[in-house]
Amino acid sequence: MSSFLLLRALCCTLSFAAAAYEPTWESLDARPLPDWYDDVKFGVFITWGPYSVPAHGNEWYLQRLLTGADDNATRIWHQKTYGPNFSYADFGPLYKAELWDPNEWAQLFLEAGIKFTIFTAKFCDGWTHWKAASKWNWNSVDNGPSRDIVGEFSAAIKAAGIHLGFYYCNIEWGNPLLPWDYEHGPEPYEGQETYVNEVFLQELKDLTVKYEPDLINGDYCVLLNSSQLKSPDFLAWLYNESPVKDRVIVNDRWGTDCRCKHGGYWTCRDKFQPTAPVGHKWTDLMTMAGSWGWDRLETDANYKSANELITLLVNNVALGGNLALNVGPRADGKIPLIMMERLRAIGAWLKINGEAIYNTTMWRNFTETALTESFRVYAGMSNIDSKPPAPGKSAATVLYLGQTNTSDACAQLCVAANFTTKYGKPCLSFTWQANDCPQPQWSSTCYGETDTDWEPAVEPGHTTGTRLLTIYYTAAKREPGTVYAIAIGTLPSQTTLSLRLPKPSKGTQVAFLTGGGSVPVEWSGEAATAGMEIHLSSSMLLASSESAASVFKMTGIA
Repeated sequence: MSSFLLLRALCCTLSFAAAAYEPTWESLDARPLPDWYDDVKFGVFITWGPYSVPAHGNEWYLQRLLTGADDNATRIWHQKTYGPNFSYADFGPLYKAELWDPNEWAQLFLEAGIKFTIFTAKFCDGWTHWKAASKWNWNSVDNGPSRDIVGEFSAAIKAAGIHLGFYYCNIEWGNPLLPWDYEHGPEPYEGQETYVNEVFLQELKDLTVKYEPDLINGDYCVLLNSSQLKSPDFLAWLYNESPVKDRVIVNDRWGTDCRCKHGGYWTCRDKFQPTAPVGHKWTDLMTMAGSWGWDRLETDANYKSANELITLLVNNVALGGNLALNVGPRADGKIPLIMMERLRAIGAWLKINGEAIYNTTMWRNFTETALTESFRVYAGMSNIDSKPPAPGKSAATVLYLGQTNTSDACAQLCVAANFTTKYGKPCLSFTWQANDCPQPQWSSTCYGETDTDWEPAVEPGHTTGTRLLTIYYTAAKREPGTVYAIAIGTLPSQTTLSLRLPKPSKGTQVAFLTGGGSVPVEWSGEAATAGMEIHLSSSMLLASSESAASVFKMTGIA
């Protein structure tokens, strides 16, 4: 009996050793992501610190004081407002958080449907919201609020059943151990080892052991690569030895060589919004307005509407991503009313439509036919070029996409094109202008448009149609019934989608939820072994306040 127990213990020991993660990206990247993170979908990012006192510009206030990177605008305003002898450190005592109630925040997050948090434990100004050993008098316990903000926040969030996560800036502006002019280069420098060992590694381990977060979001991929930062050493400890080793998840910002390549979930860049699945779990870190920290210069006009934010959430989930929506509290600890209103509006929508968001996985992608039945060209335009149409012709913007041999290939270019950053709209339709030469090897010109509202017309050599629309979505099935709730991306106007689901049973019901509303459909089940096509039109959209069940009832499907 004792031999059996000894052998069993030895096997368990060997199994554990084999599962241990090495401090290499090859080993660390092989760790499966904890399932909980893909289920939660919607979180809140909280940007709060001494920069909330001036609330001028954004949270990069200190960096702009040090570098004058904004043409000295912050320096000039600072001296005019506070005087020449007032340093950034003087904001510490003024950052009091006197009205802050962590339980009030937690209740708001519950109302908003928030499932995880990313709270600024330390921002790049070096301020820590707990008593970090390396931050004498530059932390929330010894200065300003005189409270363990991280400790109180952690207790309230965990009590509310929300996943606890922290933001941690890898470097610090103005720290004498680090250069902050961004021009030093990647070579080693005096102070680097001290900072990495006594600040970066020590603080992250202290934060993990004391407060046991489910998530750690590193940031600021400049100055040091992951080897110099020794972030693989920290992550190996986190995955093998820490008290949260089985459930913790991290992001991809652990040095200059990591973003969108190594780590847990990918953020790639702030406000990351891909137009197709990226092949890896990702998260969109997004602001409601422009700034992350509270900015008194921003007005209501700077804020995204509730509908825009809901649409953003739906699109992210449809592409396999999560949304971490930022709030920037005031220095007194109160979240501005407009941010609270946006959160509650999203929460109200999620109470109805959350079944198509939470606990879903990206299922399949379906592609419709490249061309609409009636070919289309520019209304009133005989010559297509890369300039916007003349006034009165069309409101669309035209962009040259390239040369293709077929109209189908032109449609594919429209799918791949990203007009968002330049024109504020996606490519919604295309025009393929055939070459006059009869030889098929000669490419023809492909143009993309940001509109689909073209008058049907016929012109030799021109073929146009709606973009080849690829649809990505998530689905949740409620058992034992046969009702699906599916979240898909935003539907362009006047676009008909053709979807195919495998082997539907007779009477199966589906509600497609978008930022603009719900689309009810039904199929009878004939030819179920091959799957049935479902045709949807954006003209069928109903009010987004309706649930899947009420949509069926209203249309007589149920």
